[in-house]
Amino acid sequence: MDFAGNVTGAFVAFAVICLAIVLFSYALVKYFEDRHEGEPLVTATCVVGLTTCLATIFLIPVDVYITAGTTDLATGLKHPWATPDFLSHVQLGLKIAYYVLYSCVVFGSFVVIPWVYFYFEEGGGEDSTFKRRALSATKYTAATMITVSVLFVAALLLKTRNDDSPGDIEWLEKLLGSGVETPFIALIGVLITLGLLVYVSFTSLGLSLLPIRFIQAGSANQINQDAVPQLAIVQERLRAFRAKCGREGLGAMNRREKGELEELERKERDLQNRVLAMERANSDFWVRFWNALKPFMIFIGTIVLLLSLSITFAILLACIDKIKNSFCGASCGWMLDHPRFYNPVNWLLLRASKYFPLDTLLLLVIIMYLFFCTLVALTRLGIRCLCIPLYTIRHNATSPQGLLLGTMLMMLVTVAYGYVVLVLAPQWGTFGVQRYCDLPSRNCSDDPSKIRPCTMQAPTSLCTPTTISTIINRTTYTFPLFGTIFYWAQWAFLAVFVVGMVGAIAQPDDRHGEVSDDDEEDMERQALLARATAARR
Repeated sequence: MDFAGNVTGAFVAFAVICLAIVLFSYALVKYFEDRHEGEPLVTATCVVGLTTCLATIFLIPVDVYITAGTTDLATGLKHPWATPDFLSHVQLGLKIAYYVLYSCVVFGSFVVIPWVYFYFEEGGGEDSTFKRRALSATKYTAATMITVSVLFVAALLLKTRNDDSPGDIEWLEKLLGSGVETPFIALIGVLITLGLLVYVSFTSLGLSLLPIRFIQAGSANQINQDAVPQLAIVQERLRAFRAKCGREGLGAMNRREKGELEELERKERDLQNRVLAMERANSDFWVRFWNALKPFMIFIGTIVLLLSLSITFAILLACIDKIKNSFCGASCGWMLDHPRFYNPVNWLLLRASKYFPLDTLLLLVIIMYLFFCTLVALTRLGIRCLCIPLYTIRHNATSPQGLLLGTMLMMLVTVAYGYVVLVLAPQWGTFGVQRYCDLPSRNCSDDPSKIRPCTMQAPTSLCTPTTISTIINRTTYTFPLFGTIFYWAQWAFLAVFVVGMVGAIAQPDDRHGEVSDDDEEDMERQALLARATAARR
């Protein structure tokens, strides 16, 4: 098949993935959306936002495939049709695609979602008209845009690369190009920085919690079944307590007895809510599906635990490799000429890239696993501001505002995965399977051992970096502070992962046995709605 056919096939595969992303995003939003407070505008906003950010990530395998396809692996030379003009046109097209998608993420995260959020935050009282709510939402959205603009301007004013950076790296300036795209680069740097905050705070915790949650899930069903007899016992004790109060009166009770009565009443509410939730869950498809998987939970938990450990191990090796072998250190964000440490994820993707779209499927598994780990942490911790709970993320019980903020966080962290991909698989993400003939004559037919994997210092006429790696590396090279933040965020990620893993093992998941205050409020609200519906019938 010629190159044009390969490119067509790559974009057809990308289109199929985008269609699957739309369906997945819609199903995910409907899974969390409150069935009693669903809003079409919120649903559409969240679906489009999730689709855009996931499409940005899954453009990377297409980028790698097209770029690597310009090299003849047998000779280590470019194909005759891969002229500099042709390559520049291909890279320009991919660059425009990335910039359009990144711009859509920025517009969605900091304009559309805030506007819709503040629109619904205004409420729908009798004196609240569409015009009034829209004007109020526009006012608050403008304040959000001003805040983001300040961050953007601050990024532009950051001191760029030091003039006394170590070594002669003029070749790097030539590779990364001119600074005419500096505003876009600064914007992407701000976007990834915000995404890495979510990555460190939620993804790392989810990466440690999800395997343990699978392993511990087998006991949840028995705990819920125990709620019915426990409720009967608590109610019997309450009847005895209230009978005593009826004879002697509340005034005769001491502080200890009053505290015991309040504790029994709290337990009764807790158990009643759990029983109600269990009864509702019996008719829920997703809960029945989850229960059907419970016999396999330990096996599934072991598999995802190995995946979590593989990802963190790959990040650890990449961080050590960068700090030990970077040719420019902090002045360019610890860029590597080429990875020197063995990296299992990088090795696997390089092997799979020879059989496109197998590498796309593997990247799909890795990214979606990180995505679901972030979701697990969000459902566990909820959305908070300075440790103050704002919204809970629950199945069929997430408010429109919580759904919008959760979508914003997922959009930001998914964009940050673009940098994480280059950490996990630096060679695959930068050059794919490209190889070059490392002889002055550029003829390795007599010595195939001189056909080597591409590096950043290889001739640009033979090795073409992927567009995503050029964008990320230009960000860390132009603004070393971003490079420093990106690099040390990986160490912070590893530290939080270790703490989360130790905490998850040392303290079993008590969410099956007790109901938190947020859960209790959610279930009480659902119980009231259910009773109101039954009364109308």
